[in-house]
Amino acid sequence: MALNTLTFSLTPSGGIPGVAAVLHTWTISDADLQNLSIWAAAAFSGYIQANFNTPPVPGFTPTINQILQAWIGSLLASSVQAEQRNRQQPAPVPTPIAIIQTA
Repeated sequence: MALNTLTFSLTPSGGIPGVAAVLHTWTISDADLQNLSIWAAAAFSGYIQANFNTPPVPGFTPTINQILQAWIGSLLASSVQAEQRNRQQPAPVPTPIAIIQTA
C-alpha cells in the first residue's frame, strides 16, 4: 500500500503582521485518497463543472488537482463565511413599549 502526502500552505492574504503561513501535511493511503477523491468529485461536481469546464465540453473528466482544489476552496469559503457571520454585531435591543391604560 503506497502512501500519499498532501501538503497545503494556507497563507493569509494582505500580509497580516505577526501571522505566518500555516503549513499542514497529511499522509494518507491510496485507498483513502481514492475514497476522498470520489466523495469530493460527487459533492462538488457543480462547482467543478462551472469553474473547470468552460466552455462546456461533453464528457469532461476533472483531474485530481481540480477535484482537490474544489474541495479545499469550498472548505476555505465556508470557513470565511462562518467567521464573518460570527463577527457580526448583535442586533440592537428594541426599546420597550409602554402600554398606558386610560379610563
